[in-house]
Amino acid sequence: MTLSFNIEYRTNWGEEVRVLGSIPELGNNLPEEALPLHTVDGIHWNTDVDVQAPKSGVIEYCYHIYQDGKAIRTEWNSLPRSLHVSGGAKKSYRITDCWKNLPEQQYFYTSAFTESLLAHRERTAASKACKKGLLIKAYAPCIDGDHCLAICGNQPLLGDWNPDKALPMSDIVFPEWQVEIDASKISFPLEYKFVLYNKKESRGVAWENNPNRYMADPAIGADETLVIGDRYVYFNLPAWKGAGVAVPVFSLRSEKSFGVGDFGDLKRLIDWATATHQKAVQILPINDTTMTHTW
Repeated sequence: MTLSFNIEYRTNWGEEVRVLGSIPELGNNLPEEALPLHTVDGIHWNTDVDVQAPKSGVIEYCYHIYQDGKAIRTEWNSLPRSLHVSGGAKKSYRITDCWKNLPEQQYFYTSAFTESLLAHRERTAASKACKKGLLIKAYAPCIDGDHCLAICGNQPLLGDWNPDKALPMSDIVFPEWQVEIDASKISFPLEYKFVLYNKKESRGVAWENNPNRYMADPAIGADETLVIGDRYVYFNLPAWKGAGVAVPVFSLRSEKSFGVGDFGDLKRLIDWATATHQKAVQILPINDTTMTHTW
């Protein structure tokens, strides 16, 4: 299996781009073993590497900037890049990435939202690989479990611009969404937009706040999947709101506590917040913060 990494990054003199990942061919997440990329203009970086597909079928990776053999800069990696791979030794993935800076509304990418407030408890499986595939990935964290991200465009398999017939995407690595499309069924040029899709009602709810996305024929070969990532999707929807309570633990009181606030009271407070449909409980730090300067 061949992975072809491609990224545009304007480096300074003496700097180079490397890719670091979760498989031996990409360094096993050891910074000193990261795989260097090549360039002819200091802007467009690429490399090809033959790999063994991991048993999990998932490869995680990120990009770093090196100088004199040391990493001096890294992209935002709170949400690692992940690639679900399948196919035999002849399969190839052509990956086109952009450098990841801190996203807008970064707090929506934290575990408080992705694993609790907007958690997707039941996730759909990754798309099956196609002989000639176009894998489109996008970030959209502000979507609850009743909805999903979908693609609608100028192709029959994308609904022919009918949002109710849009192609749903997988939330296997939420808040990133992905879907692999059979490129042999696409008549290029491709135009599309992302849609907020209501899964229970099977209808499109809102179009993304962005002009039509356009793609000329990328000349995808046999046994090749072109991976297009790093799309950020936003909708003109009301801001997320949630009521909660803020209280220091020492101020809690209950008939079953010592009367000075303890962790048993904190659990009862959380049960009460759940029963009253609140979204957050905020407390003061429960340990000293002066030693670590994290106040």
